[in-house]
Amino acid sequence: MKIGLPDNPHESNATAGRYYLLYVDDGTITDPDWKLIGGQHSSTLNRKANSVDVSNKMSGSWKVKKAGRKEWSIDLASLALLQNKGLNALDRAFMDGRPVRLKIQYPDLTYRLGQAIITDLKLDNPYNDAAKVTGTLEGSGTLSGLKLDYTISPTSMIISIASATDQNFGIEPSMATVTSVKNGSAVLAVTSDYAYSSGVLTIKGTYFASLSTGIIALAITLNDGTTLVATIKLEV
Repeated sequence: MKIGLPDNPHESNATAGRYYLLYVDDGTITDPDWKLIGGQHSSTLNRKANSVDVSNKMSGSWKVKKAGRKEWSIDLASLALLQNKGLNALDRAFMDGRPVRLKIQYPDLTYRLGQAIITDLKLDNPYNDAAKVTGTLEGSGTLSGLKLDYTISPTSMIISIASATDQNFGIEPSMATVTSVKNGSAVLAVTSDYAYSSGVLTIKGTYFASLSTGIIALAITLNDGTTLVATIKLEV
């Protein structure tokens, strides 16, 4: 007999550390190639700001402080995996004295970006335990705010105006909220022209039937300002 267990009513309040992942860019700024640093045990993100004392004669008996310059670093601990592209990229950067571009990915697929220098990279290989890699990656410059990459699928399609039907487009991650859909300067109307729910954008067949033949580019704007584009060829 199958026993049903209750869902955790507070699951959104906590996350498991194993879902936070560190990637290193093995490509270029314009064409990044993110490699997962394999065997991760932890990638602790440290952030701190200098304390600036702005006390003066008018501030009384208590010191007054403001946050000064900020800095960040990552303490990495992982298994030593042979032929792992992420670990190999770190090793090459350390040996060449080059900075690395890092991506810290959260469980909801949001992420932070930053450039860092490798100031410590240790290979620990005891005879009675697994070999491990530990290191310190010190931030050089800004650590970005949280970002999220959205995708739309399909990005293009061909539709017959004479037999146009509702067409669905998937948007990932599905947490996205659509704020507007435009065809050039024309704004599509919610409900009559399109609908959106849980990552599925539906463009109504009646909207396509109202257009002339040709190629249109629908610009879908999301709540964070991201714009996705779907190209549609309309035929007779």
